[in-house]
Amino acid sequence: SIMIAEADLEHALNFAKEAIDKIPQNPCCAFISKQIATLKEDWSNAAMAARSAGGLFKEPEHAVLELLSAAEIYRDKIGETGWALQCFEQVLAIEPRNDRAFEGLRTYYTESASWDRLAALIESRVVLVEDPGEKLELRYALTDAYEKAGRIPEAVTVVTAVADESPEDPRGLKLLADLSARSGQWENAAAALQQLLTLNISDETKVENFMRLGDIYVDQLPDPDRAIFCYEKVNEHGPMDLEVAEKLAALYLKTMKWEKGLQQSQMLFENSDVPEEQVKWLIMAGTFFEEGAQDMRRAEKAYETARGLAPTAHEPIVHMIRLYRKKNDTMALNFMLQRSVGDMKVFLAKNPDEMALYHTIMNVVMEAGD
Repeated sequence: SIMIAEADLEHALNFAKEAIDKIPQNPCCAFISKQIATLKEDWSNAAMAARSAGGLFKEPEHAVLELLSAAEIYRDKIGETGWALQCFEQVLAIEPRNDRAFEGLRTYYTESASWDRLAALIESRVVLVEDPGEKLELRYALTDAYEKAGRIPEAVTVVTAVADESPEDPRGLKLLADLSARSGQWENAAAALQQLLTLNISDETKVENFMRLGDIYVDQLPDPDRAIFCYEKVNEHGPMDLEVAEKLAALYLKTMKWEKGLQQSQMLFENSDVPEEQVKWLIMAGTFFEEGAQDMRRAEKAYETARGLAPTAHEPIVHMIRLYRKKNDTMALNFMLQRSVGDMKVFLAKNPDEMALYHTIMNVVMEAGD
């Protein structure tokens, strides 16, 4: 068979098959058949012969090489995935640390989204690896497989251990925060973000994660002072973000930090060219003047300016009604109401079908009472 292989591959392959029939337990016959079938590009016979040789060789290194050859022919030349996986699994049973078999299975499980099987594969690999860097990457890969399989608690367990062992690794802390948030473990998410933000990370990363932490302290673990600290850090480490400024303004109002609140509402007013938004910030500034600084004159001016920008909006009028009542200034209250009623009549004459006007009138009447 070997002697005539170069001249006549067909006859050589037949001789090799005959040898296998006569000595079926001889791995060399199967090996020669694989070699000749490969030269002939007869991939089906090459794969079967390699798989047979892999099962017959007593020496582990030869068995592994033939089974890997069979697996890759099945996978790349024939497209028979089932046989390829079986051969890769046989290799790992003989040589658990074999990289080619592991990567072959890992690639298939990833491409086919077989996340539970991928997790099981990586679990068996992690315990064999001694190199710290490689073990760390495998544990991240295991976390990812658990997450994609919907096994979030197991993913959290793995990445928590990683973060505990590598507290200076921002990747692990960020992943722990992500997974903890997904599973509703907000205290853990906040703790991971806090630890992450103590590391030497870029300003961009600080902005992103201070924002996340601030949102947690607003929506999940209400703590206005901590939320304010986080949002202030966002604007400290990054460019001015109007969304953050708006959140800060609301928190300053809630906690009555009126000096900062006034600065924030003024900045928002100056950066807006939308009348509805400007009215909102003027009313907020008026509230800070009224409730914080106890400066009724400036509060009145802010509300009046807002009313001038939006004469048909009810919010400025309602705030002015409350301010005049607080001051017990009946004359100013009546005068303002007369002006507002006059404005409403003019607008209704021009826009009788404008429902927003009726909404404003209803709110003003309810607030003004008698």
